[in-house]
Amino acid sequence: MEMTEETQEREHFYDKEEKAAAVRLRAVFGLEEDAPLLGLNGRSLELLYDHLLNQVTFPFRGEYKLGEGPQAEIADAIVDGLMEFDETPDLLLHGLVCLARINTEDGMQGMKVPLAEIVISQEDPSYDLVEDYCIWFWDQYSSREI
Repeated sequence: MEMTEETQEREHFYDKEEKAAAVRLRAVFGLEEDAPLLGLNGRSLELLYDHLLNQVTFPFRGEYKLGEGPQAEIADAIVDGLMEFDETPDLLLHGLVCLARINTEDGMQGMKVPLAEIVISQEDPSYDLVEDYCIWFWDQYSSREI
């Protein structure tokens, strides 16, 4: 399959984003420059929780996908904070959970949703922090052994 120039550019952008995220995350995890990132476990999630809680400016705006498949709707979201770490169910399944107001057809609804499912605007001051977590979470989640 031949890659178009646009596809190559998109993949190149994501590779750069992933590499930059890894550098920042190594600092959060207290790792050496070339060390592999920590895997998806309670300790790594707790380190990221503390880091995000102290560094992210809440509330921030983003988008959240309501539903599954092609009929899913993209809704505006306002993320007000993170759910208490010790009270978050199924951490290894959902990762960190945020407290958000999602704009549904019934108006703004308070919900607890996985932070990794929030898409934050690149213009937001907290973009790198949230996006680093999302990149790490989905990479670790997809490579975990079931």
